[in-house]
Order: sequence, then C-alpha cells, then structure tokens
Amino acid sequence: MIFMRNSENYKFYILCIIPVLFVSLIAVAVLWQWSDLPIYPDEIAYRMISGRTWQDGLVQKGLLILCSANAPHVSWLYVPAAWVFSQYDRFIAPDQVRMGVMALSFSVVPAALWLGWRRRHILASVAILGGFIGTSGAVLVIARPEILLLCNVALVMVALALSGEKRKVIIVPTAVGLWGSFYLSSYVHLEGIMLFPLTFYAIVCLTCELLPFLAAFAVTAGGTLPLLPFSASLHHGTCTGYPGIAVLRQSQVFHFADIQTAGFKNWFFNKINLFIENISYLPGVIRKVPLTPYVPSVKENAFANSPYNIDFFISLSAYFLLIGAFIFTIFYVYRICFHVFKWKGAGAGLRALLTDRLATAVILLVLPVYAVLVYDAQNAFYRSAAFAVLLSCALVMGLADLTGRWRLLCWPVALLFLITAGMSWRANERLFEPIIAGYEQGGSLSLFRDWKTVAADVSALSRETVPPLNAGGIVVDDLTYGALRNRPNLTPITYLGLQISYVHLSAWAIVESRGLNGVIARCAYMDALHIPTPHRRRELCAVSRREWLAGMTKPR
Repeated sequence: MIFMRNSENYKFYILCIIPVLFVSLIAVAVLWQWSDLPIYPDEIAYRMISGRTWQDGLVQKGLLILCSANAPHVSWLYVPAAWVFSQYDRFIAPDQVRMGVMALSFSVVPAALWLGWRRRHILASVAILGGFIGTSGAVLVIARPEILLLCNVALVMVALALSGEKRKVIIVPTAVGLWGSFYLSSYVHLEGIMLFPLTFYAIVCLTCELLPFLAAFAVTAGGTLPLLPFSASLHHGTCTGYPGIAVLRQSQVFHFADIQTAGFKNWFFNKINLFIENISYLPGVIRKVPLTPYVPSVKENAFANSPYNIDFFISLSAYFLLIGAFIFTIFYVYRICFHVFKWKGAGAGLRALLTDRLATAVILLVLPVYAVLVYDAQNAFYRSAAFAVLLSCALVMGLADLTGRWRLLCWPVALLFLITAGMSWRANERLFEPIIAGYEQGGSLSLFRDWKTVAADVSALSRETVPPLNAGGIVVDDLTYGALRNRPNLTPITYLGLQISYVHLSAWAIVESRGLNGVIARCAYMDALHIPTPHRRRELCAVSRREWLAGMTKPR
C-alpha cells in the first residue's frame, strides 16, 4: 500500500476503478437478462453446417439438400477446424451453450477496458456499451458466426494495447489467438474474412515487436493468406440445376438496381432506419407482431407511463455509432494521407500505417462493417446487433487516440452510452425477463423443456419405424436434432420446406432423390409438408422412407 501511494499511477488506478466496475456490471447484467432466451433456429442451422463436416466425410453439405451435389470438400487446411467444431457439436448439447456464448460476447468489454487503461484514457472504454443497448443483447447470447467476429476484434484491441511490449510470453499467445479466431471464423461463414485486413495488420504489429518487419510480414502472410481462397471455395453457394434457389440467394444480397428502384436517398435512409430498428424497441418489438420472430412482442402501450423516451436515447446512440465511426474513419484516412505526403519517399505509406496503429485499425474495422451492411439486402437483425458492437469497438479505439482537450469529448459520449445502456437494462428487466423463460415463437425452442423426455421419445421413434432409423440419413427439426446429432447425414426439415417453396417439388421427391431414410420431427412440421405420421409420441412423429412409399402406393 505504501508503494502504491507513492506511485505516480495511484490516482489513475483509483479513478479507473469506477468506470471499469460500471461498464463490466452493466454489460454482464444486459447479457444475463437474455440468458434464458429460447434456442434460435439459426443456432441449430450453423451447428449442422460447421459441426457435422467431420462425421460426414469432410464434405460440407450445408442446409439445402438439393445443393448437396455441389457440396465442397473441406481443404486440408480446415481439417483441424472441422474436428474442433465436431467436438463442440458432439459434447455440448444445444441447450447447454448459452454461458459459453455469453462469455465470448463479453470478451470485447475487458479488451476495451484494457485498451483504455493502457492508453491512460479509461473513459474512452465506456463507449463499448454502445453495443449493449436496446435489444442487441438478445443477439449476443445466440451461437451465430458473428460471435467469432467479436472475439477477433477483442483480440485486436488487446494487440493494440500491447504496443511496445517485448515479452514473448505475452506477444506469442496473443498472435496465435488472433490467428485462431480468424481461422475458425473464416471456416464457419464467409463473412469471417471481412476482418482479414484488420487481423493481418494486428498480427504484423504484434510480431514486429519481436522480428524485423519483413520477417513479421512473411510469417503473417504465410499463416493467413492461404486461408482466403479455401474459405471462398468452402462457402461458394452454387446450386446447379435449381434456378429457384439461385433467385432466393440473389434476393439476399445487394444489387445496384435496388438503388435505381428506390432512389439513393430513400435506399440510404431506409438502410439506416432498419439498422436502428433492429436494436430498438419501437416500432418493431412493441407491436403485437415483433420485428423478428425471436424477440418476444409486448403490449403497444408498454412505455405509456414511462418518465423517459427510451427509444429516443437508443436511436440517438445508434446514430452516434454510425456517424461517429464514419467521422473517425474519414479523419484517419486524411491523417494517414497527410503523413504520406509529408514524409514522401517509398516507405512513407508503410511508416504511416505502422506508427499510427489505432487510426489504421479503425479504418480496417469500420470500412468492412459498412460494406457488409450495404451488401446484406436482408438487413438481418442479428447482423445489425453484432455490428453495433464492432462499431462501438471502433469508437473505443478512436476515442482512446484523442489527445489534449479533445479528450473532453469522451465525457458526453460516455454519459450517453451509460444512460442508454442503463435504461435498456431496466426496460429489458421489466418487459422481457418475466416472459422469456418459457417463450417459444417462430420455431425457437425453450431452454426449459424436458430434454431427457425428448431424447427418450426420439430414441423410441427411431426403433419403431420399419426399418429402424439407426443408420442416419434422417430429416430432423431443431427439437430432435440434439438427440440425433451423433448420427450421419442429417437434414433440417425447416430448410426442406424452404426448398419445396422455391423449386416446387414435393417433400417425397426431394427425400427420394437424395436417398434419405426417413423423418423424425415435430408432427406440426410434418403435417405442414404433407409428410405421413404413422408413429407418434407426444408432439414428435416419425416415418421411414419404406413406410412413406407404402402409404402413397396403398390403394384407397
């Protein structure tokens, strides 16, 4: 204690304790509120994409069974990733993954706080709460590929905070972690490569602390560049012979015709408004029909007696995320270009990039985020919420780079995000916590089901069919997947229905063409797709291909 009192850093440490505790507690509280949310269908879908490749012979069949003829073989570079995700899928049940996902999402908070600590500007770290406003916490607890992007950026902030560090015991694990997060992210989803420039730059900056620049560049390039073509080929998404599915996929991405049809002004502001609506309460979540089928709807007059306009603060914070990140990016591009013209010479640009690390990192983070937001014609709610966290990380880096009187700008920013996150936490506690424990809508599954009974019913149904469905090749739904996930060649029934609607084939035609053995799913799904249900146990039904064919050929 005597040493600390005599230390010049003592006052700084004391002043840091309050914002560190506040930010950490608010982030944990917001995530914890959503920990009981039901299992979102996409969680099962991405488990099937990434987790089943190993046991399906290193062929990533995807979710659309009609496109399985175009299924790519996993490159030898991604064999370890396929094995890692197969172990995750094998040993962690869908209802047991929440806490792990929450921990990965929370990783951006200590990373931002440490960056602010190392830059002696802890108040800048409060901007990380911009990713925890409104209903964005509902996305940060579901197991989607965006969670790996958050881990990647968290490690980038750690790498930036280590500027000047020379100890191998710290540099090497951080660089390996950065590479590993990018490696796994690029395997799971094509959007994982959006952070390749940022990851590459951060690893080079780290390894430059131990190696000459050319050696650091060569090591980083050798470890990351070969992944790009293999990731692109793994997620190519072609589906030869089915133009209906091609139309579906084209409708999910940006086309310049969209701007020509709506006009640039309308298209631009519609993009911004949809981004904000995806994380706010109004007008989507407070309607009788929610904006997404995942977050519960509440009464329209839920905020009638509220003393504050919470949605105003959420909208203001979201606008600040978008505009603030854009302003920092433009300013940093100008600053780096100014240094290039000032220093001149062949190495001027390289010197500017390596010395102005926070500026370069902000540019390499914000530009890909904006590019993907534009490219995503769906304006998916899960992507908006995850990218709000990425933009808040960019704000943390930008604010931590301020000097002199410019640092005073951090006070209003910190107050805005503290107030908005605190109000969001209170609103979520009042509106959603009482109803989400047993909530199920849009195909989602409550975590509090009797999963042992479900597993017993699935096992019994698989034995009752003729022949028994023990060898795999089964159409499953989100409820039955957990009990069948160790069997090969499974197909999700939800995406089977999607293909039926776009290619105008019957369920039988698709199942027969791909040689599947049967179906075990909820009876409601099977009835909707006109699949016979000769075997029933509670809400689950089953049929083998032989029984299905016999039912169709049986004379009436």
